[in-house]
Amino acid sequence: MPVFTGMDLFIITTIMRNLLLAILISSLGIFTAACTKNQLSTQPTSLPTQDYTGYPSSSSETAYPPAYVDQTSSPSGNGIGNAYPSVGENIITPLPMGVLPTAPQEAPEPDSGKASISGILYSYTIQQVIAGTEFFLIPAVGPAKTEVPPIIVGPEASRGEIISQSDYSGIVSLKNIPPGNYYLVVWAPMSWSIAQKSETETTPLFLELKAGSRVPLGIVYISWP
Repeated sequence: MPVFTGMDLFIITTIMRNLLLAILISSLGIFTAACTKNQLSTQPTSLPTQDYTGYPSSSSETAYPPAYVDQTSSPSGNGIGNAYPSVGENIITPLPMGVLPTAPQEAPEPDSGKASISGILYSYTIQQVIAGTEFFLIPAVGPAKTEVPPIIVGPEASRGEIISQSDYSGIVSLKNIPPGNYYLVVWAPMSWSIAQKSETETTPLFLELKAGSRVPLGIVYISWP
């Protein structure tokens, strides 16, 4: 029978301990992998869809995206099925770099005691007119009625907001607007964008409309979408 010294017993004990530790770690790894595989197999193959509807609601006929640019291509027959950018046979040709759209020179004739505006909605961020898209005039607030409302949640006629939509060329035209101070707000994907003074001056475009005034706004600059 072999005789083991203290050093021999220490080495043998160390080897056996390391061997048992290796077996334990290996078994734990196999068990973890099996649990992970089983857990993954029970997970859905795709994320659930989010039930969310942004403004405008589904009942609105002026929601983003795009617009049908003629009566025949719209399922509802009113020429408004969607919003910008347009699709199909009558798609709007993008403007060349540095070329601005041509805006109406006059606003329509309003009824007595009312005002009118005209213009063309233009996104300077994508250098394109904003066609077939809802916009509205929101009354200014504050003591002097010159400030932008702190919260813009969407148009509501009962609050004195004037609601309309640009045509397939991006042109806007409103008549019979009650006199007052307004800001022009355009529907962008999942948000609203306020018209500004120019491409470089981001101050909101302030509209002071008096009875009998006809205001051609020209190019209405908007950071859009």
